[in-house]
Parts: sequence; structure tokens; C-alpha cells
Amino acid sequence: MLLLDLSKEIVSKLMELLYKFVTEHIKKCIKNNMKFRVIGDISRLSPVMQDKINELLEVSKNCTGLNFTVALNYGGRDEILRAFKKFHNDI
Repeated sequence: MLLLDLSKEIVSKLMELLYKFVTEHIKKCIKNNMKFRVIGDISRLSPVMQDKINELLEVSKNCTGLNFTVALNYGGRDEILRAFKKFHNDI
């Protein structure tokens, strides 16, 4: 039980750090011409976190300098499954 609680605490702290990073880098991306990208599935994050990430993606979408990619909730099996579903829906 302690390990489970510790894991929840660690995940919570990581989400706090991610939120802080995204919030602080919205203006920095534009200033430094940095494109922010995410690979993985952000749909399981909180709506507030999804909104912040999408805001950063939007403001940096036309930047042509450094590409900064973050992998969130990313896994090979999930990626294969999503690719298969996309392929199936496109047929």
C-alpha cells in the first residue's frame, strides 16, 4: 500500500512540474522560435493540463527553430493500437 501511495504522490508531483513547465514556456516558445510537440496520449491527463498543453502546441505550431518533443503516456503497444484504429477508420 505504501508503494501505491508513493506512486500517486510521485505522479502528482510530476504533473505539477509538467504544468509549471508548460505554463512558463508559452512565451518562451514564441520568443525563441521553439516548436513544442507531444507524442503519446494526453487524453488521460486532467482537462486543465490538456488545455495548457494544447495552448502551448497552438502558440508554437508555426515556429521553425528548435523542435522540443515530450513523450507523455507513451507506449509501443498503445501507439500500435492507435495506428491500427486510425488505419481502420481511414479505409
